Amino acid sequence: MREFVSGATRNTLENKLSYMRALSPAVLRRYVQYLAKHRQTANGLRDFDNWKKGIPPNTYCDSLLRHTFDAWLMLFGCEPSDKSYDLEDLLCAIIFNAQGWLFELIHNETREQAVVRTCGECDNFSYCTMMTGTTEAGSCFVPKESA
Repeated sequence: MREFVSGATRNTLENKLSYMRALSPAVLRRYVQYLAKHRQTANGLRDFDNWKKGIPPNTYCDSLLRHTFDAWLMLFGCEPSDKSYDLEDLLCAIIFNAQGWLFELIHNETREQAVVRTCGECDNFSYCTMMTGTTEAGSCFVPKESA
């Protein structure tokens, strides 16, 4: 138990996740700047979370390895394959692909545990295939209160 000078008490931090210690806001800001820079496509501006619609893991792996190889080359003073990328961009691209691949892995596990629901219940869920237009009609995931 922690007790503060004011007399207030709180449980200890033992065995609790610490996002503040584990993550760097400067790195996250740079990463989101990278995402903003790459939102423009031939079809217009894509949403920041467009990748959550689903990208095959092999696509993430291919891009992850390509960007990792380019970052490795730059470590030894060589130019990357895509000269429009600096080292920070490459590291952000590595984060993007690793995160996306992990998202697909976690998301697929969630899909396997999904409860099939009828129309009308979709408003209660953060992800619903009825709303996203996929072929798994009625499969809803992640109650909004836990999202």
